[in-house]
Amino acid sequence: MGKNNLRDAILVYHRQVYIYKPVVATAVLIHLGSDGRTAYDQDTKDMYVELITSPDDRYVPVGSGHTVSCDNNPVHVPVVQDLSKPFMLTKGT
Repeated sequence: MGKNNLRDAILVYHRQVYIYKPVVATAVLIHLGSDGRTAYDQDTKDMYVELITSPDDRYVPVGSGHTVSCDNNPVHVPVVQDLSKPFMLTKGT
């Protein structure tokens, strides 16, 4: 990648959180140390959140396209439960 294309690179960070027992999640709060902006790149970044269900280990998207900004810290991602089905238990890995 040349110097001119460095600004166009897409950086992806992956974080996993361990939860010691299955729980019913109602929200995910993410405290940011940085929003990824630099002096050369002032574009806002987006964040996507997935939960792992218990016991079948499916990945369920609960938040997509949340704008990452230190101005709105912590980021609050609500988890919506379908009340016509059993509660979705989430777990960490």
